[in-house]
Amino acid sequence: MPQRIVVISEDLAEPWDEGIKKFTHSVGSSLQSDRDVLIVNVDRSNVGDCATTHRVPGTKSFASKTLRGTLRRFDPDAIIYVPSPSATVSSFARCFVLHRHQPRALIGMVGLMPRAHPGWTRPVIHAAQPDITLVTSYKSLLHMSDLSVKADAVPVGVDLGTFRPARSDEKETLRRKYNVLPDAYVYLHIGHLSPHRNLEVLGVLAAQPNTEVIVIGSTSTRADQAVRGALEAAGVRVIREFMPVHEFYRLADCYVFPVHDAIGCVEIPLSVLEALASGI
Repeated sequence: MPQRIVVISEDLAEPWDEGIKKFTHSVGSSLQSDRDVLIVNVDRSNVGDCATTHRVPGTKSFASKTLRGTLRRFDPDAIIYVPSPSATVSSFARCFVLHRHQPRALIGMVGLMPRAHPGWTRPVIHAAQPDITLVTSYKSLLHMSDLSVKADAVPVGVDLGTFRPARSDEKETLRRKYNVLPDAYVYLHIGHLSPHRNLEVLGVLAAQPNTEVIVIGSTSTRADQAVRGALEAAGVRVIREFMPVHEFYRLADCYVFPVHDAIGCVEIPLSVLEALASGI
């Protein structure tokens, strides 16, 4: 079992309000309980320093002397790469570069989003592949097998200490705290304000009597102002600041995830699991 592990991703800094960032930081933090772990942020977007990550100046290819020096000084047995642009051809190419930086380390890549790869990319992917690619569904696992990539399917989960059902009277207390009508039926959605997420349909719910619809938008990604404007015009309450989302799950009655577009979210949406763990 590897004892020294690097967990690496792009633009990995607080707040932890986006699926890939949240997943990466959670995995790294969990491993730190019994391993020597370095969480590395390859800062492409100038997100800045973070107390729990080691910042390396951004580089698209990972072909960086600074990154190579960081890896060789830490000397990990294994590197877990969770690409922000998940499982693209470039993600596989960066795995190849990581292996060149630290030849003795096992390289694992986690693909949280489903991808389709054109035929011409397959020789490149096969040549650059890491020691193991981890995906979250059997559909993606079959796709990796078709690419001749060594892969396995692993489940994702949530912190059941943080995400739990509301206790007695807690829902009413939280509704007062966040100025939510005590008797309204509350629908909730959490995630990017993106045109790929089909969020406009939430306006249909907002038109129902005695109903409140709340959308908490990620602050880690740019909000589409047309999407936000359409939601607010339909009577949806849009919050775009870092919030204790576990409290909103507890005050809500129903979680809605209307996304159809595969590029609109990670393959197994963490917010759906968080809502289920919260009892809604």
